[in-house]
Amino acid sequence: MRLDNIRVSGHVAPVYSSCRGKTFSAAGLGDWSFTSTGGATNPGDGGNGGGFCQVSDASGVSSAYVASGFLGNWYSPSGSGYLTIDLRLLSAGGALIDVPEFIRLSGPGGTAVAAMPAAELPPIGRLWKTITFPLTAAAWTVTAGSWDALLMDVSECRLQLEFSNSTETIGVDNFGRLTAGCPPPDLPIVVSDPGVELCEVLGFAGISTVALNPADGLLYGTIDSASGSCGGLWALAGPAAGMRLAAYALPAHLIFDASGAAFTTEDTSGEIYHDASGSGSTLWVSGFHSGDDDPSGLCFAPPGFSGPNVNPGDILVADCGYNGQDDVWAFSAAVAEDERLVMPHPGDRDFRDIASGRPGQVYLAGTVDPNTITILAPDGTTTTLTLSVPLTNMVGIDYDAVMDRIYVIEQGGNSLRWINPTTGSVTLVADGFAGFTYCGIEIDAAGRRLWVVDAGASRVYEFCLASALGAGEPGASPLGGLLGELKAWPNPAPAAIGISFALASETDARLEVYDLAGRFVRSLVAGRQPAGERTLRWDGRDARGRRVASGIYLLRLSTAGEERSARLVLLR
Repeated sequence: MRLDNIRVSGHVAPVYSSCRGKTFSAAGLGDWSFTSTGGATNPGDGGNGGGFCQVSDASGVSSAYVASGFLGNWYSPSGSGYLTIDLRLLSAGGALIDVPEFIRLSGPGGTAVAAMPAAELPPIGRLWKTITFPLTAAAWTVTAGSWDALLMDVSECRLQLEFSNSTETIGVDNFGRLTAGCPPPDLPIVVSDPGVELCEVLGFAGISTVALNPADGLLYGTIDSASGSCGGLWALAGPAAGMRLAAYALPAHLIFDASGAAFTTEDTSGEIYHDASGSGSTLWVSGFHSGDDDPSGLCFAPPGFSGPNVNPGDILVADCGYNGQDDVWAFSAAVAEDERLVMPHPGDRDFRDIASGRPGQVYLAGTVDPNTITILAPDGTTTTLTLSVPLTNMVGIDYDAVMDRIYVIEQGGNSLRWINPTTGSVTLVADGFAGFTYCGIEIDAAGRRLWVVDAGASRVYEFCLASALGAGEPGASPLGGLLGELKAWPNPAPAAIGISFALASETDARLEVYDLAGRFVRSLVAGRQPAGERTLRWDGRDARGRRVASGIYLLRLSTAGEERSARLVLLR
């Protein structure tokens, strides 16, 4: 047999690419295309990390078409592929609506769509929300052909950007087609400390500082801008997420008392405001002295911090002074206009933040001297802790009472560091931040969480901290801890997730699942638990037995005095 002039028809099948993303960090929009819009631009900031794609409305259905580099073979050999996208609703003139065809995939093998329910959209304003769509047939509606044939060659991916029954302006950022093990599309942070893990990222346009409210366990923050330009106190999580709760001009720092009342410093006015839930904002401190008042960082006086002008439980404030005096004042959380001078002007130090430290000690971070941390005593005297390496422009400071560490953020290296308060040795925790502003650090020592505001990227990073108890080593910790390591596997998971935890001794414990907005999803363990390790399974359902949506969830294990947390990813 002889053969000649053989012809093969068809086309070369595209090769699957496991990690592909678009961050819009560079100017412009690349080769994305748009139809029926009032304009598509990249403002350069305000995104979930730098720039973003901003689309305004016009007549017709506004749509965005994903760049050609994303097209081709979407069929993940492991079956763990997923889409991720960050959304922000800058404005909406009408009621939010369900979008049945938010994402449409088309190709020679078929067509499939994924819906966006109105309830899943972020609130109108400044909050970014990350939404994931697993590339599994169960998460999509196949309208033509077959799911497997479609994914072998996707020739078009369209986003329908119509989320209200009137006009709107939409933000899109960090679009990614990924598989398990791929990094998020825009994550420049490098963690160097093996005892620290980056656990969560929250995008919030303009965010400058963050604080944990002990009364509800939720995060709040400030935007350091004029009140007419959204400056003020904002809720970052919970039912009010994305809402401005009080308008302030150039707020510098924020702290909550045990009842949930907030105290906010206004940098240039020299004033401090008190905001109790339901009663509105009240001027609490109208000024400290004649001249240049610039109150910045706040902290509570620690146990044993009692002197001529301060009592334990008072609130301390660092007045950085700029061209005026640098000093520290105390005031009462219960009585307005009760300010007292604790530390007179020590010379030009520009103290920007203050932290409650070891019993009887308070720490001050400044932008003038890169070689020392100032330690304040209750009588107003100070000593210095010499650092092993200089840290330029230390603008935020907090103290981890569990591990006896001082954490600082420094503008010079855009890095997070911890300092040994006895020796002054400095350890790099993480770097790669876009830029810090004042007081952008908060710690929940008992819950082993640390938050850092990357103001240059409009983000809050949540770090999970190591406990004094070694991982996987049940038994009492040097500091009396009861909780061992909290584990979850597989993670991400398509459905059920296995969970294990350890207790050093018999105790009351709770194991609960929450969504990223802080809403309760389900209790897995509650009540008296024996010592040792326990393994159980979460079937991906809420307290009412309903299957929860794909996305990221938080697992929290708590006893009377400790808490562990872990992040779970469901990809249905």
